[in-house]
Amino acid sequence: MAKPTKSKSAQTSSLNPPTNLSQSIRDYLSQNPNSMPKDVVAALKAKGVLVAPGLVGLIKHSMKRGARNSAGKAIKRATVAAKAVGRPKAGGVNRSQAIRDYMKQNPGAKPKQI
Repeated sequence: MAKPTKSKSAQTSSLNPPTNLSQSIRDYLSQNPNSMPKDVVAALKAKGVLVAPGLVGLIKHSMKRGARNSAGKAIKRATVAAKAVGRPKAGGVNRSQAIRDYMKQNPGAKPKQI
């Protein structure tokens, strides 16, 4: 049976304890936001943390996407709140239900009366 091996991106130096690779990348990118993935790999390798350029690119892309999503979520919350104005609260009676209730109480009512 073959012995399981660690992937190249999960290796760390034996001198340093294992670190969270993604967090190491985020920390470096927060200090150097315009650096390219190969620059990040080289800088982290000097610190004893081996990461793959693909992982760096993925983390960098997700950091940019996270900033856009937070702005989009704020807009969406404001839009939903604006649409909810004038609506009955959950469990309340909406207009359709009010018509049904009126028709039960007044079975002979005409459309103009409702």
